[in-house]
Amino acid sequence: MRGATLGTTTPMPASGVLTPLPRRLVAPRPVATAASASAPAAAAKTAFRTVTVDLGPDRAYPIHIGTGLIDRGDLLVPHIKGGRALVVTNETVGPLYLERLTAALTAPGGGLPPVAVDAVVLPDGEQYKDMGTLMKVGGQREESGGSTYIAPPRSCNLDPDLSTPQPHHPFAPTHISPHSPPLYAQVWDAALAGRHARDTTFIALGGGVVGDMTGFAAAAYQRGVNFIQVPTTVMAAVDSSVGGKTGVNHPAGKNMLGAFWQPEAVLVDIDALDTLPDREYASGMSEVVKYGLIRDAPLFEWLEANAGALLARDKAALAHAIEASCLNKAAVVAADEREGGVRATLNLGHTFGHAVETASGYGAWLHGEAVSAGTAMAVDLSARLGWIEPGLAGRAVGLLEAFSLPVAPPPGMTRAQFRDLMALDKKVAAGKLRLILLRGALGGCVVTGDFGADKLEETLAAFCKM
Repeated sequence: MRGATLGTTTPMPASGVLTPLPRRLVAPRPVATAASASAPAAAAKTAFRTVTVDLGPDRAYPIHIGTGLIDRGDLLVPHIKGGRALVVTNETVGPLYLERLTAALTAPGGGLPPVAVDAVVLPDGEQYKDMGTLMKVGGQREESGGSTYIAPPRSCNLDPDLSTPQPHHPFAPTHISPHSPPLYAQVWDAALAGRHARDTTFIALGGGVVGDMTGFAAAAYQRGVNFIQVPTTVMAAVDSSVGGKTGVNHPAGKNMLGAFWQPEAVLVDIDALDTLPDREYASGMSEVVKYGLIRDAPLFEWLEANAGALLARDKAALAHAIEASCLNKAAVVAADEREGGVRATLNLGHTFGHAVETASGYGAWLHGEAVSAGTAMAVDLSARLGWIEPGLAGRAVGLLEAFSLPVAPPPGMTRAQFRDLMALDKKVAAGKLRLILLRGALGGCVVTGDFGADKLEETLAAFCKM
């Protein structure tokens, strides 16, 4: 599979300051704005488009964006080489879309061969994004043509007398005893129980947590099997499903265990976003704002004009925001797949944000909410350094607030907590913390450790009472 080259690697200068890629390498197609006539907007709702992530010969993969795509087995089956798939989803998404996706894979039409499907249903939440969710044996329900393995929430335990596979409802564990030792059905166990070989394909059906865990499970299972992303949240559609970053959390820090493992394809069904709660929907918009701040001024300005349409879940506006985000992400990943340089710019606000998530307890704050607060802090520091034009900090915070996103950390979080947790950040190099900060006109940023400890303390003091 081949696609157009989207960028080139930008080397790290000796100063340690990273200059980002040229902005807007590929312009997304025009889309109707909130002020446009309704007819073009309605036509755009069902428009199908594909963005290509070009990682070189035989490694490019498509990001398909459109409506009704979960039912399009013809888009997925060509990327499943062994005729078998393990779908990983969770207890929230599974009841909504697992049956439809399974039907699309087992009867794809168009002369394509059917795929044999097993499924794993995990508990929902960032607090389950850990190694325990990847391997420990549990219950199994036999289905016609496959099996569904059930992963009970971590607070529940299976009765020890029923530790062998038992009949289960497909989306709710049964036979729970509060006094028995923990026993969970998880991803690797399900793959082994189903005798999935190295030619199987793991499919992530869910948000960023499901995608990250499924990708990591695929990277490690029998030293690597193919996987496909079918994101069902805005956050996953615009960011985490693209680029091959996979992993799980550790008590000491977020995403500390993982691998770079690229998907074979990404399938973004915009209709799946209709079922998102408002808070989860808004959370993903923090990553869209990020692209505008770090490298795509036209996108930022478009977001300012169209925040209302996005909050109203206008599908034309949403399709444009997803496509523009994926074009930006694809360009950066093509230039720097393993974050040796410019890809680090995609972490604007994440160093502060990951500290918020870890200190609050995984799952208390949604990832996008923490990134939003972290972005506000990074923009504040950029302004204190005198690196950005007047008024940009206010515009950035105003846009985040327009999406009902937080622009400050939890009230009880302290400066000491930020210092301790940020010291464990993956961007620390030679013992020195590096941050992504805005610099210059809208759309410009740098990765740097030369920001002055005194200015960082000023920012922490402005956002933390202690």
